[in-house]
Amino acid sequence: MMLSSKLNNIWIIFIILFCFYFSSSAYSEPKDIWQSSKEIKNQKKTKSNENKTLSKPELPETVFTKDKNLNLKTTSINETKITEEDEVIFGIFEPEETQVDINFWSGIQTTTLSKSLNEIISSKKNLVELKQKIFFSKINLKSFDDDGELYLSFLSKWLIKNKKMELIDEVIYQNKILNKNTELLEFLFNHYLSNYKINKACSYTNLMTSDLNSKNLDKYKIFCHLHKKEYKIALSKLDLGIENNRFDKFFIKKVNSITGIENSNQVNYSNLLNAHLSVISSPVDQINYNNFSKKSELRNYYFKSNLYKNFLDENFINKVEENNLNKIIIFLERSANDNLIDKKILLSLYKKLTFSIDDLINPKTASKKYQRPVSHALLYQAFILSQDDFIKYEILQSFYNKLKLNGLISLADTFYNEKLTEINQDILTDKDKALIKKNTSNAKVTDEFLYKSDAVNLINNRKDKNAIKSFKLFSKKIKDKEYKLTNKDLGLINYIYQEKIKLPDNLKRNVFSGEIYIPNNIFNLIEKKQKNLALLETLNFINKLENNENYLKNFLIVLKIFDKLEMRNLKNIFVLNELSFT
Repeated sequence: MMLSSKLNNIWIIFIILFCFYFSSSAYSEPKDIWQSSKEIKNQKKTKSNENKTLSKPELPETVFTKDKNLNLKTTSINETKITEEDEVIFGIFEPEETQVDINFWSGIQTTTLSKSLNEIISSKKNLVELKQKIFFSKINLKSFDDDGELYLSFLSKWLIKNKKMELIDEVIYQNKILNKNTELLEFLFNHYLSNYKINKACSYTNLMTSDLNSKNLDKYKIFCHLHKKEYKIALSKLDLGIENNRFDKFFIKKVNSITGIENSNQVNYSNLLNAHLSVISSPVDQINYNNFSKKSELRNYYFKSNLYKNFLDENFINKVEENNLNKIIIFLERSANDNLIDKKILLSLYKKLTFSIDDLINPKTASKKYQRPVSHALLYQAFILSQDDFIKYEILQSFYNKLKLNGLISLADTFYNEKLTEINQDILTDKDKALIKKNTSNAKVTDEFLYKSDAVNLINNRKDKNAIKSFKLFSKKIKDKEYKLTNKDLGLINYIYQEKIKLPDNLKRNVFSGEIYIPNNIFNLIEKKQKNLALLETLNFINKLENNENYLKNFLIVLKIFDKLEMRNLKNIFVLNELSFT
């Protein structure tokens, strides 16, 4: 009986323990063997990615967040699928706006891309808006063989060449990747320093990462600490640079001088930073204009910093000594060419030089025996003294050619355009007559150029009343033989006709009736679905577009290519750029 009782107790304990075990299991999270399998795979993938990172460092990610609805699949180029993990998105314009797919440039060989980009960089035809829409559309840098290194280098050079400062700011602040380009950062710093915008220049030093290997950028950082009176930081970075032999003696002396460690009256105007360091550590009366003469950025700094005020005061012209006259005139010629001073100051100094009667009677011959700026002054004096329009016209042309020969292109153009109006138009060439019309026409509404009138607004607004009115006005002028259509006028007319917008009957006869053939190299690329290469070749074709007898046909070829590429937005941007006022 006792044995039976003990056995019953043992069973009861066993049952209690059994129930407790299963009760606790019921409340714990079940272990998923499939989940375990996934974790193992992910661990392997992570290790693989770590090894990849070690062997090939990735470019820094852009600050842009990806649009969830954006189609990231490569279209019309190849069937390569690029996963989200392999993407580095760069750009500011959405693909929907530009019709440039996010993987648009994938599959292009580096050598081919390099050749095309070099041709675009060297082109004289800017079409800035068209190119910036294409190249600053959001793209995946990982679609390039070199992770976009060549592409980013091209963009930096293009931004520097075109000096689109607002675009540069928008790009570099939204895309951290370009902060790796030392050439672009150096350009930005010097651009704003030359305009005496010190705080703006220094704002870019915050974008300069420690891995950039540039002595100039290191100097800029130290200078900006000095500018902010952060002397301890400046000196610590200076010491580090000295240890690594990165700084020249002049820079070291100037930093020590500004921080009060030593006195240094040494000056150096070999570059913009050295010039600024020399200026802030020198008395104003010891700063000579001649130190800023040779380089455009130094001249710009001289005038934008107001240093010139002690030089060009009210009595400037009267106090110029004869032995310094030529040097000062050359300096002012360069400054006027850069639009830094009113050219009237320069022209007043031209009058101070004295010439014989024989020189003034035969200025074209006499000017050959004189060097710059004496030859310029002689031709200018002869021009204002001449009473005969034929002679005046000849002298003006000689003066214009002389200025251009000496690199004063902007000054030459400004003076020539202005003085043409003082000559009887009956003796002018057709080219010069057209130049006068162009310069005197209103940019928005003009009686002289159809493509510059309100008519161009039909590109964006099919029902623009002023545009329709402009077309009717020109139609009447043509009918009355008061106006002759230009090549660009014909381009606009044909574009409007293609858009199925009603034209005045009198203008319909100017619609091109011949066959339009896309060049074989571009056509074949389109047929092979290589839209990226086709677009590059199209840009090169546009670069060669000249205002000659073949203009209209080539203009229409470009329109046809964009239609074939199904890039209507870019087509309209091209037309507006090509027919722009600038």
